[in-house]
Amino acid sequence: MDEKDTNENVELEETQASLDDAFLAVEIIKKALEFRPLIKEGILGDKFLSLPREARINEMLTRRISFFFVDEERKVPSLFFRFVGESSPIIEAFFYPIEAVLSFLDEARHIVKSFLDKTEKEKEDLAFTHTLDMTLLLFDNFYRRTEITMDYVTVEVIGQWHRNKQQEWLHYESERGNKLTLQRDRRLDNFLNAYRKDIGNFWKYQGQTRENWRKMLLAEEYVELYKHWSWLLKMSNDESINWRDYAKNEKHKDTPDDLLNKLLDVDRSTDETTSNKISEIAIEHAARRVGIIKKSGVSEYAQNKRREGIKVSDYSSQQLFYFLKEGKEVKQKVEENEKMAAQIETEDSFEQISQSALEKKRKSLEQKIKFIQEKAEKQLEQKAKSAQSKNP
Repeated sequence: MDEKDTNENVELEETQASLDDAFLAVEIIKKALEFRPLIKEGILGDKFLSLPREARINEMLTRRISFFFVDEERKVPSLFFRFVGESSPIIEAFFYPIEAVLSFLDEARHIVKSFLDKTEKEKEDLAFTHTLDMTLLLFDNFYRRTEITMDYVTVEVIGQWHRNKQQEWLHYESERGNKLTLQRDRRLDNFLNAYRKDIGNFWKYQGQTRENWRKMLLAEEYVELYKHWSWLLKMSNDESINWRDYAKNEKHKDTPDDLLNKLLDVDRSTDETTSNKISEIAIEHAARRVGIIKKSGVSEYAQNKRREGIKVSDYSSQQLFYFLKEGKEVKQKVEENEKMAAQIETEDSFEQISQSALEKKRKSLEQKIKFIQEKAEKQLEQKAKSAQSKNP
């Protein structure tokens, strides 16, 4: 076989591998959609045009995340997004995620290739799973993440316009020999800093990471466990009751013995000191219940306890209460995103808007469309009259 034949075979193999990966990417997209049943097939093309006028207006005013097929055989699904402002649509976008999924697949394969204890088949299966995870992250966050960018595009243009005008003014004045004090216009810099901060906060609070999930659970568990430990403290005041027998009831079988011992040392001199100590015990109990543990710089005491099966957090109470605060913030963000997703994903989500608000938005959009149509017709008439006057 000569060098030309060898090169052609290599090219054919690379092409086939590329096609195989593209097919695999499609399968991953389909699997991701199976995990997200609220993402339904979109009302697009002929389906949209066949709607009555009022229904088309309603659809145009409805935020959407939906899928569509790019081929007649309905084998290759892609995504459709509609972003809606206060009174009109902002952007309708078709998103073909195959390139993104192929990038996810490359990253996943790079991760698993070092797993020497896995067969090639096991590595490929694991790469599929990792790629699916990344694809779901994309599906779950694309709308809100893109919306952040869109919110800033307008103000960034304004900021850049001011910067351009400042440069034009400086050039104009300098040409005339005028002495100038240069002060940088900070508008665009401020917008970009706010943009970066909002993106950082978005990913911080997107609620998909296990640590964020644990912090959110910490916020939920702490409230109930604080009541549990307060109740045990009151029981411990009664010497006729063996309160330890009640400490591990059906709901609280995981009550740790070392924390029960600490209950005996609670400072009861004032209500405040007592409450603070109970809070510290409850937050540590909650951390153990949800699996929050320090992973680096762990004390020898904590290491020994963990070897015994006692998963002490090894965090200070102050740090755990900071996690508690973050958990509440995560919970709030998740609830906001779920509310947004419900509005976006529900097929008849426009009905969730009050009829008066919907009617107002519909009229506003119809007025804009009518105004633009009339304006365009007048311009065409004026051009026609102008052409006639030039050619009598």
